[in-house]
Amino acid sequence: MLARVENWTVSLLLFVLLYGATIYLLIALLYPDKYEPGIDLFENFIMRRRSFFVTFVALGLIDIADTLIKTKIYNMVGPAYIPYSILMICWIGLGAVGAVTGNRIFHRFFAYSWLAVTSAWSVTTLVVL
Repeated sequence: MLARVENWTVSLLLFVLLYGATIYLLIALLYPDKYEPGIDLFENFIMRRRSFFVTFVALGLIDIADTLIKTKIYNMVGPAYIPYSILMICWIGLGAVGAVTGNRIFHRFFAYSWLAVTSAWSVTTLVVL
C-alpha cells in the first residue's frame, strides 16, 4: 500500500515509524536485558507481561488507525471488514486479559492460537493481494 502513496507527509512518515518502533518494542520486551544461562524466560515474560500486553494493545490500536487511513484513501472496505473487526476485538480483548493474568495455560493458549490466527490471516490476505 505504501508504494501507492505519491505524496508523503511528515505525519505519514511518523506514523510508519511509530508502527515499526512499536513492533520493535514488543519484540524487545520478550527478552531479558541480560541473558544468563539458566534464566527462566517464562518468568521473565511474566514480570514484563503488563508492558508487553499494553504495547500489544497499542499496536492493535495503531493497526486500526492504519486500516482506517487506508480505507479512507483507497476505499478498501470490502469483504474483509467483518473478519478484521472480529480479529481486532480479539486482539485488544485478549491483550487486556494477558496484561492482568499470569496463568501459564492462558499464555500458552494465547501464544499458539495467536500464531495460528496470524498465519491464517496472513495467508488469506496475501491470496487476495
